[in-house]
Amino acid sequence: MNQLLMLVISLFFSVTVCADWIEDSDKNAMVVLRSQAAFQPESIARAGLSEFDGDVFDLNANYTERQDANDRGLLVEMKKRLAAETHPKVKQDLEILIRSLNDEIETRRIDRKYMLPYFNVHRVMFGSFNALLDPRNDRERYAKALERLRKYNGSEDGFTPVTELAKARSRERFDVAGLAGPYKGELEKDLSDAPRYIAGVKAMFERVDLAGWQDEFTKLEDQLTEYSEWVSEEMLPRARQNNQLPAEVYANNLKNFGVRATPEELIAEAQYGYQFIRSEMKALAFRIAEDRGWEDKRLVP
Repeated sequence: MNQLLMLVISLFFSVTVCADWIEDSDKNAMVVLRSQAAFQPESIARAGLSEFDGDVFDLNANYTERQDANDRGLLVEMKKRLAAETHPKVKQDLEILIRSLNDEIETRRIDRKYMLPYFNVHRVMFGSFNALLDPRNDRERYAKALERLRKYNGSEDGFTPVTELAKARSRERFDVAGLAGPYKGELEKDLSDAPRYIAGVKAMFERVDLAGWQDEFTKLEDQLTEYSEWVSEEMLPRARQNNQLPAEVYANNLKNFGVRATPEELIAEAQYGYQFIRSEMKALAFRIAEDRGWEDKRLVP
């Protein structure tokens, strides 16, 4: 789940105290949630909005451009609401939403500039069904898992298998010079984990025992197995050999985790902190050596 969705969901669901301003803030968050559901409905459904249980994420052509356009439209709406809002707490929440929307647009720009797209489809499938078929959910929601399954494997009219979409989104960027591929160690781990994810999804469907799931699952299983072979043949040769990210990607990742300082600022701060503590240790070591009558007072090199 991306950082924006996590933020919006936390804004919407974290407060239980009833107040007018909270209701107003929730309405703003809901506008963003419902709009984002066009691209990541599984994440929205996981938060409890069951109306999106049968929908699947959008990986069709130009999906990043369409997400950008969607988020820019949301920005216009949220800024309009901010200009008209008078309650300070609602204004604060709107400012948070606006900043997060801008961050999401910037993250997609940076990722597209530097990174070769890669999708761990096996993990996505496991996470999707694990959330929907959770024993804590009402059983009435389980039936939508079969709808999701048919959309993922392309059986549903108008849908392309998710594995084919994932390959297409990676393949269309193969000839772009200078893109950093996924880390080789990450790919190798993903390939190692893939059979366990498939087995896990199968176990979930066996537990809930939906009518007619077996053939649809077998179709998806075959597609996922073939996708692993494709990753081995096409992505592994394009993988980078170490886990170091391009500087701008790394800095942006820090920002998305709440660290607004640049890597250079963090390095300078860490170096200063180290030298400061080391100087304090040297002074203390000198006093200890002097008090104890030691000739060599250089306890700290």
